[in-house]
Amino acid sequence: PQTSYIERRSFSALDMSTTRAKIALCSCMNDHIHSARNWQSLERQKPDALFFLGDAVYADALSLFEFKMADPDQLWRRFVEAWKTLDVYKWDHLVPVFATWDDHDYGSNNSNRNYPYTTEAQIHFRDFFGKMDSSEIQSGPGISMTFDAFGQRFLFLGGRSFRSEEGASDQTVFGKEQEAWALNLVAESERPVWLVTGSQWFGKYLKKESYEYTHPESFKWFLRQLKKMDTRVSFVSGDVHFSEVMRIESDILGYETVEVTSSSVHSLMVPGWHRVYRNPRRMVSTSRHNFVVLDIQSQEDHRFQCFGVRRRPYFSLQRNIKEGVDS
Repeated sequence: PQTSYIERRSFSALDMSTTRAKIALCSCMNDHIHSARNWQSLERQKPDALFFLGDAVYADALSLFEFKMADPDQLWRRFVEAWKTLDVYKWDHLVPVFATWDDHDYGSNNSNRNYPYTTEAQIHFRDFFGKMDSSEIQSGPGISMTFDAFGQRFLFLGGRSFRSEEGASDQTVFGKEQEAWALNLVAESERPVWLVTGSQWFGKYLKKESYEYTHPESFKWFLRQLKKMDTRVSFVSGDVHFSEVMRIESDILGYETVEVTSSSVHSLMVPGWHRVYRNPRRMVSTSRHNFVVLDIQSQEDHRFQCFGVRRRPYFSLQRNIKEGVDS
């Protein structure tokens, strides 16, 4: 006999005018080791929005340990498989998702502008995560976008399709066009700005992929441009399979700020991995499967809480963008 199913989902418009909101920061969601419990824990937090910080899809992973550079067919298949697997897409109440990519959902491990399917990767990414243009949300070069919400300005930057090879004479992670676009939006903003991308910004201590480590001259130049501006900037990233909050010293930009790294919801991880490398900027961290909740309490007051399957947070920090972090 034929069987039919009716799926019902509820959703509501996102109130971007309020100055209070809860945003869940998520990255590294390997469907081969999917954990519904972590998504159920996140659902209990009742976030207003989800920020996917890269590796929402492991397009190059044919299995947990078998990786192959994704061609367009594999890209599409792996995006569909992730959407069919991840618990977040089965919630009764749907929550808006804002996303950028990192190497795995771009299509190849540690990939850059030489990946041969950049155009197809961008098309597939936009098919699943949308290309939104409105009075509040504007698209930039590549997959980048910006929007003003909750008294803040959020800038999502794509750090793969424009990324030069390490040591290239035209060293860049975001490309000249995207850099100019982003810096202009920072300079003109009357709101605090959050710079969001897949790889870490201040990750030199890990000696692996980060803007600071792989493209140091470009990174120094980018920071010098930010330092000229009056706008307060904070940094958000994923990728490294542990979460941490770094205190970025005031001599970098002329004021103290933070980088919040959230990783991973469910991907390969090693217990205590965050302790292997000493990070003098680190304030708190965990390498358990987790997500970070950015609780915007006012335009200047924010709280960072990190959760896993337990109801108690792994860490919690209160911050005022002018007074710094209360540790």
